[in-house]
Amino acid sequence: MKIESNKIWEWIDESKTERAELLAKYIPTQLYHSEENSCFARIFLMLYGDLEGVRQHFSINYSNSRGVTVGSYSRRLSLEKQELLDYLNTETNENVILWVREYVQKYLNKDIEEAEIFDEEIFLG
Repeated sequence: MKIESNKIWEWIDESKTERAELLAKYIPTQLYHSEENSCFARIFLMLYGDLEGVRQHFSINYSNSRGVTVGSYSRRLSLEKQELLDYLNTETNENVILWVREYVQKYLNKDIEEAEIFDEEIFLG
């Protein structure tokens, strides 16, 4: 079943804060730029990323979508950070930029620090 994104935006706008925060918990989190395909997460952040609760829930969702890591977790997170910072080089929307910067500062940097400690204990322990 395919739902048109315009219908989703209309539904959210009926109760913007509540519904945007709800969707932020569950939508696919992959961010990309493409001429051929729309990036749902990017459009979502463009429209609703001004809401702090949306950014917070999307950040948690983004963190939870990492999957399994084999090897150094801190290296994996450092690569994720670099990918997001590289993404900023081509991003123009203020809400998306705000989310990336906030996610890196509030969540990812802390996760990297904790992962470095974990890696040291596991690999040097």
